Amino acid sequence: WPTSSPIPVTFEAERATVRSCRCPRTHRRSTDCCVASDATPRGSHRLEHPVVRYSQPVPRSSVAVAKANRQRIIDTAVARASVEGLHGVTLGPLADELGMSKAGVIAPFGSRAALLDAVLERACEVFVQQVVAPAYLTEPGLRRLHALIDRWVDYLTDGPLPNGSFVIASECELDGRPGALRDQLARVVSNWHDVLRREIDVAIERGELVGDPNDLVFTLVGLAMATNQAVQLDADTSAAQRARRLMRDALV
Repeated sequence: WPTSSPIPVTFEAERATVRSCRCPRTHRRSTDCCVASDATPRGSHRLEHPVVRYSQPVPRSSVAVAKANRQRIIDTAVARASVEGLHGVTLGPLADELGMSKAGVIAPFGSRAALLDAVLERACEVFVQQVVAPAYLTEPGLRRLHALIDRWVDYLTDGPLPNGSFVIASECELDGRPGALRDQLARVVSNWHDVLRREIDVAIERGELVGDPNDLVFTLVGLAMATNQAVQLDADTSAAQRARRLMRDALV
């Protein structure tokens, strides 16, 4: 029964056994629900029907539980990929961490490749939620660029993932590994560069900024990668302050 059905029903465990027939009447639990046809021996055909009682609403949790379970798999895989890389996410260790079977882990996705696609997509969603969306509450142009820089640096130095920028780490992992996952990552990076370039164009049109938009995007991205390395590899506690200063200085 569809979990979205508005009809309040409950299902009992009993099942009805009936004979094959041509009678239009609804099958009942009794084996005498209808008269078997002459062509079909009595009791030769079994139909299983759940017994329906109109009483309590059907729990609608099955879809929600499946969705929550899928999200839990993705979030756990994102955290693992942040440390071990996307291709470092394998079913055995992931299943052990989740307390699931490998088949249970892969079932919501159909394949490991689809799981990795979902992991990358989720990591990008987190970036948008923490960096892009809050910054877009500010006025377009230079003010929004400054907001993007501040949120970006916060994400790099004190973000939700153990290995800093998921995208930067994935770039280092996948840049020499052609394939669908690398292509997806390239689209993600290109979209982020477009966001920066659009705001730079607006700032230039308003007279708030001068320079070549592509050069400025290149500079900001390079500084972000240097910041991620300073934080993750060098444990540089001054990296955030330096990154904000250099990024803002580039936008003059």
